[in-house]
Amino acid sequence: MNRGSSKVGGMPRKAETEPMLLTWNIIASFACTLPDTNFWSYNGRGAVQVNGRAMLEECREHDSFILHIDKSSQELWLRTNPETFWQMPEHNGSQSLLVRFNTPQRQRVFDAIKASWVWAGRTNRINSLS
Repeated sequence: MNRGSSKVGGMPRKAETEPMLLTWNIIASFACTLPDTNFWSYNGRGAVQVNGRAMLEECREHDSFILHIDKSSQELWLRTNPETFWQMPEHNGSQSLLVRFNTPQRQRVFDAIKASWVWAGRTNRINSLS
C-alpha cells in the first residue's frame, strides 16, 4: 500500500484537480478574525472595516471583491499577480483594486487582506492623531 498516494480509487482527489473557490463569506469571515475589525453594510453591500475604515467590500462584479490598499502595495499586487488582482478603468487612481474569487493563489489573497488591514488600521490611527 502506498500511503503517499494522492489518488482515491484511481482518481486524483478534487483538491488536486481544481482549486477551492474563495467566496465572499470566506473572505469576510477571514477578515473579521483580524483585531479591531467588524462587518458592516456599505452602499447596500457587505464590507469589513478596521477601526472605522473600509478594508474590503463586495462589488458589482460577482467574480471579485474590492480591496482597499495603499498605492505602492496596489501596484505590487497588480504587477506580480494580474490574474488574481485587477482594476477597472474607474478604479485607476483610487486606493483600491479588485480581487478574483476564483484563484489558485489563495494565500496571496489572504496576505493582501492582511496588508489592507495593516494599512487601513494605520491610516485611521494617523488620521485620529491630527
